[in-house]
Amino acid sequence: MIRKRPTDAMFDNGLSLHKLAEMALLDQDHLTDIVDATLIEAEIGPTNLSYGAARRVEVEYHKRMACMASILHIGVACSMKSPNDRINMDEAVRRLKLVKDVQLGARAVSDLQIP
Repeated sequence: MIRKRPTDAMFDNGLSLHKLAEMALLDQDHLTDIVDATLIEAEIGPTNLSYGAARRVEVEYHKRMACMASILHIGVACSMKSPNDRINMDEAVRRLKLVKDVQLGARAVSDLQIP
């Protein structure tokens, strides 16, 4: 999901994948900076889209971004330094199923509970 490896040179100065994800979630405008672009690109097709088609592409993009943010939140919650601070696996699975339902259109984006 994050197009970086733990061995990437950017992680030499105390930065970690966990910290990078936390920082991106604090300012979600930077979420696109760390998430693999192939996961959020909408299938646009022709560049001369009608207003309705362009609106659908925009809605799909925002839905994907909300799902990516939710998945990052789950990942951060599962990888807290202290095991006592981590969410349990039942809760992680419940949240991931909700993200799946939103992505498939069975639930609304507003159902995602992003802290």
